[in-house]
Amino acid sequence: MLRRKLTRYLCMASAMLVSPIAFATDPQNLNLSTSELRADTSGFAPRVAAVNGFREFTQSLLQHETQGLPGGFPLAIQDLQDLRGAVIGHGFQVYEANAQSLLAGQRLGESVKASGIWRFIVQIAGKPAGLLTVDHIDGAWQLVSMGAIEGSRELAAVHAYHTAKGNKPLRLIRVPQASSDFLEVSSGGSVRFAPLLGAREALQRYAIESVQNLTSESLLNETDFMPSIRQSIQHNLAQ
Repeated sequence: MLRRKLTRYLCMASAMLVSPIAFATDPQNLNLSTSELRADTSGFAPRVAAVNGFREFTQSLLQHETQGLPGGFPLAIQDLQDLRGAVIGHGFQVYEANAQSLLAGQRLGESVKASGIWRFIVQIAGKPAGLLTVDHIDGAWQLVSMGAIEGSRELAAVHAYHTAKGNKPLRLIRVPQASSDFLEVSSGGSVRFAPLLGAREALQRYAIESVQNLTSESLLNETDFMPSIRQSIQHNLAQ
């Protein structure tokens, strides 16, 4: 059973985040460092599921895995004992943009809806080590996968950077048909977008001057990038 459970979680390891995500009002981070992996779940159902699922997974793994760290493990750790110090950090609700609405000219922020999925950053020794994905299935919130190590690092860095700059992260928005993710940010009284890796690659693919030399710290007006995103959607839908 443990191997089946681990295999299920490994399915996330190769998948980069994300769908549009809105930053939740985040209860205090949950430190799982005790042998009981205690958690102040604060009554927030997706977080409760993330904490309980991760606790179950960790306890089972530490009890039954005697061969050391399995190959292809979905979190960035050096030793299974590192899991004892895990902290469940910021949670993000995933929002997805409607491709047809975008192609029809609708604005990005108006085309999104909540997907029902939440992702939580797992921190090990103070560093992002992966994402936990929680979904609402059969009437209950469940931990369904973990992984996306690089995605967790970028998401944590982008969130920290813009928060430190006095900007307010709003939603993390995914455009699935363009393989693109954006962090929606309130900056200087206006809403702008920070492109994550997949979005930067999609935008730069079209060699439009206004979106070249992008980094995760870049903030774009929607008019800067939507023509490229629409081209990417059209190209991918035609495949």
